[in-house]
Amino acid sequence: MIAESRRPAILSNISSFFIGVAGAFVVYMLMFRNTHIRVLLDDPAGNWKTFVFDFVVFLICGGLVTVFVVEPTTPKQAFLGGCGWQGLIGGIVADRQSRQPSRGVRRKK
Repeated sequence: MIAESRRPAILSNISSFFIGVAGAFVVYMLMFRNTHIRVLLDDPAGNWKTFVFDFVVFLICGGLVTVFVVEPTTPKQAFLGGCGWQGLIGGIVADRQSRQPSRGVRRKK
């Protein structure tokens, strides 16, 4: 009886998905609050495509990766699965953005 009470409860796919999205959202806010979010707030009508891309790739895929790849048994594992996805993909995107020359800087000839 004691051994049965120590088994971790398996999370449902829906709760794992939303907890993974929450983890991805927290890391997204930390990584992109000065770039993507500021650009969106400056001109929402002109930058809605960036918002949709970020929403799908970073958040929705973070939940799907959490459910189907991580297969968490605790809320902590689900949250960290979303954080891990966002850290990996967000790092790749941030690296590519940092390698591109700024639009406001002119190159010397």
